Amino acid sequence: MVLSVRILLCLLAVLVSMAGEIAWAAAPEFKPLLVHAEESGRNIGGEVAVLHDPSRALTIEDIVSPTMQARFVQYEALRFGYTRDAVWLR
Repeated sequence: MVLSVRILLCLLAVLVSMAGEIAWAAAPEFKPLLVHAEESGRNIGGEVAVLHDPSRALTIEDIVSPTMQARFVQYEALRFGYTRDAVWLR
Protein backbone atom coordinates (compact mmCIF):
# COMPACT_ATOMS: atom_id res chain seq x y z
CA MET A 1 0.00 0.00 0.00
CA VAL A 2 2.74 2.47 0.98
CA LEU A 3 4.71 1.57 -2.15
CA SER A 4 1.72 2.18 -4.42
CA VAL A 5 1.12 5.60 -2.81
CA ARG A 6 4.78 6.49 -3.39
CA ILE A 7 4.54 5.38 -7.01
CA LEU A 8 1.38 7.46 -7.50
CA LEU A 9 3.05 10.50 -5.94
CA CYS A 10 6.08 10.07 -8.21
CA LEU A 11 3.83 9.81 -11.26
CA LEU A 12 1.93 12.90 -10.17
CA ALA A 13 5.19 14.82 -9.77
CA VAL A 14 6.27 13.78 -13.27
CA LEU A 15 2.93 14.84 -14.77
CA VAL A 16 3.03 18.22 -13.03
CA SER A 17 6.56 18.88 -14.23
CA MET A 18 5.58 17.87 -17.77
CA ALA A 19 2.63 20.28 -17.70
CA GLY A 20 5.00 23.09 -16.79
CA GLU A 21 7.31 22.13 -19.66
CA ILE A 22 4.40 22.13 -22.10
CA ALA A 23 3.26 25.59 -20.94
CA TRP A 24 6.78 27.00 -21.27
CA ALA A 25 7.19 25.37 -24.68
CA ALA A 26 4.26 27.45 -25.92
CA ALA A 27 6.03 30.68 -24.91
CA PRO A 28 8.25 32.46 -27.44
CA GLU A 29 11.92 31.51 -27.37
CA PHE A 30 14.14 33.88 -25.39
CA LYS A 31 17.79 33.49 -24.63
CA PRO A 32 18.95 33.79 -21.01
CA LEU A 33 19.81 37.28 -19.77
CA LEU A 34 23.03 37.29 -17.79
CA VAL A 35 23.64 40.35 -15.64
CA HIS A 36 26.93 40.75 -13.83
CA ALA A 37 27.64 42.96 -10.81
CA GLU A 38 30.04 45.16 -12.79
CA GLU A 39 27.26 45.96 -15.28
CA SER A 40 25.19 48.23 -13.04
CA GLY A 41 23.04 50.58 -15.05
CA ARG A 42 22.77 48.21 -18.01
CA ASN A 43 19.62 48.79 -20.08
CA ILE A 44 17.82 45.47 -20.43
CA GLY A 45 14.68 47.03 -21.94
CA GLY A 46 15.18 45.56 -25.40
CA GLU A 47 15.95 42.14 -23.98
CA VAL A 48 12.84 41.50 -21.87
CA ALA A 49 9.08 41.71 -22.32
CA VAL A 50 6.83 43.22 -19.65
CA LEU A 51 3.32 42.58 -18.35
CA HIS A 52 1.71 44.97 -15.85
CA ASP A 53 -0.69 43.35 -13.38
CA PRO A 54 -2.68 46.14 -11.68
CA SER A 55 -4.70 43.55 -9.71
CA ARG A 56 -1.51 41.92 -8.37
CA ALA A 57 -3.53 38.69 -8.44
CA LEU A 58 -1.94 36.81 -11.36
CA THR A 59 -0.03 33.63 -10.59
CA ILE A 60 2.75 31.94 -12.53
CA GLU A 61 0.14 29.52 -13.89
CA ASP A 62 -1.82 32.51 -15.24
CA ILE A 63 1.27 34.13 -16.73
CA VAL A 64 2.37 31.08 -18.75
CA SER A 65 -1.01 30.76 -20.46
CA PRO A 66 -1.01 31.67 -24.18
CA THR A 67 -3.56 34.44 -23.54
CA MET A 68 -1.30 36.18 -21.04
CA GLN A 69 1.84 35.52 -23.08
CA ALA A 70 0.23 37.53 -25.90
CA ARG A 71 -0.19 40.51 -23.53
CA PHE A 72 3.54 40.95 -22.84
CA VAL A 73 5.02 44.10 -24.38
CA GLN A 74 8.65 44.85 -25.20
CA TYR A 75 9.98 48.34 -24.41
CA GLU A 76 13.29 49.91 -25.38
CA ALA A 77 13.86 51.05 -21.80
CA LEU A 78 12.36 49.88 -18.52
CA ARG A 79 11.00 52.96 -16.77
CA PHE A 80 7.95 52.28 -14.65
CA GLY A 81 8.25 55.06 -12.08
CA TYR A 82 6.39 54.32 -8.88
CA THR A 83 3.67 51.76 -9.37
CA ARG A 84 1.56 49.50 -7.21
CA ASP A 85 1.23 47.07 -10.13
CA ALA A 86 2.93 43.72 -10.10
CA VAL A 87 5.35 43.85 -13.02
CA TRP A 88 6.17 40.53 -14.69
CA LEU A 89 9.29 40.26 -16.84
CA ARG A 90 9.82 37.56 -19.42
